[in-house]
Amino acid sequence: MPASLRYFKRDPNGLRRGEGIYYHRGKGYYSRYDVGRDSKIKAKGFKKHKTGVNRKGKGSSIAQAGDGILSR
Repeated sequence: MPASLRYFKRDPNGLRRGEGIYYHRGKGYYSRYDVGRDSKIKAKGFKKHKTGVNRKGKGSSIAQAGDGILSR
C-alpha cells in the first residue's frame, strides 16, 4: 500500500464514493481501501538500481554511495 490509511467523511476526490477509509496514491489522488480487494494484491516493493551498487564477484551486492534505490 502506498501510504497510511485515513478515514474521510466524504470522498476526498469528489467522485461520490462516500465515506470510508482512503489512502494517498500521490499527486493529490486518493484510492478507497477495500479489505477484500486490497488483501489479494501482492506488494512488489522497490527494485535495486545498478547505479550505486558494487558487484564484485558472485553473489556480492555491497552498496557504495547509496543503497541502489533511486527515487525516480
